Amino acid sequence: MIAAGWYVVYRNSLKIEARKEAREFVDHLDGVIDSLHRSIIRYYCENEQHTGDLSSSIKAEFLLISHYLFLLKGLGINFTGGALLTNYRKAATGMFFETVEFKKQRDIPNWEAEVASLAAQLKLALRRAYFSWSCLLYTSPSPRDRG
Repeated sequence: MIAAGWYVVYRNSLKIEARKEAREFVDHLDGVIDSLHRSIIRYYCENEQHTGDLSSSIKAEFLLISHYLFLLKGLGINFTGGALLTNYRKAATGMFFETVEFKKQRDIPNWEAEVASLAAQLKLALRRAYFSWSCLLYTSPSPRDRG
């Protein structure tokens, strides 16, 4: 009986650590999305010549987002917002994925609203994936679910 109790405590501690690690990844990813959004706005609004390493930084932050999503997938979190990420990247770069020259973005009407909207949608999809995964960690029904 005591061994079974320790086993339950051990399994719960593993679940808590997994949730903590996943939450840290989600929080870091949220920060990267915020930083990326600020970089995009700064690139188009404050950088008239569109020069410097800011465009390379934007590309690197998109790669960092992909890296964090890969790590979350390894934990078992199923992020279904791949299309959102692609659309965000298209809006941010003006569909110039492979270049660091995003100059044509200025010609796209209402791009600021679209970039902001897609960033918010991406963060929401990330939170939803995390919360549905964290709810699945505890598979035994609670007393309120039974009745």
